[in-house]
This record gives sequence, structure tokens and C-alpha cells, in this order.
Amino acid sequence: FRSSTKPFDAVIAYPSAPEIPGTDLIAAIKALKPKTVCLLVLGDGMADETAAKLAGADGAVAGQTSGPSAAAMVETLLRQKGA
Repeated sequence: FRSSTKPFDAVIAYPSAPEIPGTDLIAAIKALKPKTVCLLVLGDGMADETAAKLAGADGAVAGQTSGPSAAAMVETLLRQKGA
């Protein structure tokens, strides 16, 4: 993410990712690139909407959300941010 020559418009993070929890990933991304839209997938009791907001997530979806539904949420968040 830091070395990318192209900016990321959006990131979808999972709370139980093996290398870095989604909330930590979102907080790190927002510290570097605050305008990047971040969506946290909730589930497994690892994070809730409060944790998502504290991390700086622009939105959160349930873990059972389908890929197309999550993509639609990202599109909505991007439009809201004018991206």
C-alpha cells in the first residue's frame, strides 16, 4: 500500500485476517491516506460497528454479505465521498 504508484480508491478489510486484523489495517491506511474508502466486513465476533468506526472505517457490512453486496456498498461510499 505504501509503495503503490497508483492510489487505492477503496479497501475491504476482514477483522480476522491472518497478518493484520482489519481494524488495524484500516487505522494504518487512514493514517497514510485518509481519503481511501475503507469497508470492514464484520463477523466471527472479532469486530463490531463501534470498532469499525473507531478504526476509521467508512462503513461496515455483515460477514454473511455477498461479494456483489459489499461491492455495491463500496460504490455507495465512493459516491458519497465524491470519488
